Amino acid sequence: MKIMGTFYSIDLQSEEGKHAGVKAPSDISSIAHEMGMTGFLFPAQKYMFPKGIDVIKGKIWLLKTCSEKWEELRRTVKEGDIVLYQHPMYGARAALKYIPAIKREKGCHFIALIHDLESLRMGVQGLYTKSRKTAEISDQNLLKQFDAVICHNEHMRQYLIEKGFEPEKLVSLEIFDYLTNEKMCHRVRGKEPSLAVAGNLHPGKSGYLYEMFQNSGETKNRELMVNAYGVNFQSDGVSGRIRYQGAFPADKLPGVLKGDFGLVWDGPSAGSCVGNTGEYLRYNNPHKASLYLTSGMPVMVWEEAAIADFVKKYHVGITIRNLYEAAETISGVSDEEYSEMCVNAAQVGQKLREGYFFRRAFQECVKKLEKQNE
Repeated sequence: MKIMGTFYSIDLQSEEGKHAGVKAPSDISSIAHEMGMTGFLFPAQKYMFPKGIDVIKGKIWLLKTCSEKWEELRRTVKEGDIVLYQHPMYGARAALKYIPAIKREKGCHFIALIHDLESLRMGVQGLYTKSRKTAEISDQNLLKQFDAVICHNEHMRQYLIEKGFEPEKLVSLEIFDYLTNEKMCHRVRGKEPSLAVAGNLHPGKSGYLYEMFQNSGETKNRELMVNAYGVNFQSDGVSGRIRYQGAFPADKLPGVLKGDFGLVWDGPSAGSCVGNTGEYLRYNNPHKASLYLTSGMPVMVWEEAAIADFVKKYHVGITIRNLYEAAETISGVSDEEYSEMCVNAAQVGQKLREGYFFRRAFQECVKKLEKQNE
């Protein structure tokens, strides 16, 4: 069977917000459409965190919606078509039922792009325990039904192979693209070392931000300035070296970022990336790395993070062991080195704005499918 049919992209309706939660899947859908894929729309999920009677309403809505949309897709696709699925998505059990059946009946192919592996990330502060079974079904049983899977990087690829995935079906993305029309500013190094920190600034998610100026960080980071962007910033008792700049829509944020480097860190500690979200950095591609680079800003990342390989390969930033050494590490970068990093960051940033990395990975998946069907 030849791969010469229609390309479909399963898209989710979403509302605009001042966070990056919907930015990555929205960008992938936009790039897919630019590549000529036909959008197949699923409605935004209702009753995401139900309580009381809404639990029952949520289950009814999920069953009805998933059945209707998957049946519609079954009627739509034909032999040789390829369907792009962004993982995870609500209704994993329904997808597990329908995808193998549609493949058998219609002779089409499914490609998955992984945004997150919830069974690996395990949520924030134990919230994962409420959906453990669903996450395991989604990340293991469901993903293995796809003809090709785009994962974040080689670290995640090796993890999936250890979990029983076929190596020849896995393609590494390297980094997430980040679409924006904001002007890429020319970076000028400040007189004192500085960082940009963007994301959910709640202490439960970004405790490192509030800790990096405490204890030993109080003296070592005395000259460091941090520009913080995002929601849930806690100003009570915070160091005067942290300047809260506000929350911005994800596609506007690249145009307002200030700092020598964009910080890619996670978890409660400034000493290391620990906890569920911190450990997850060993496997995932943090979207905030893409945010900084699409603005032309070099990045500072945890030395044990998977994304550190990308930073070194393209020379777009620096790695660090702990945040108490942030000011010293930034000051240790020469002006010549910093200028080179900025040039490289701008070059990579332009590729992110063009959807280069997803386009490349998807085309590699299609080539694999063509080879399998020769």
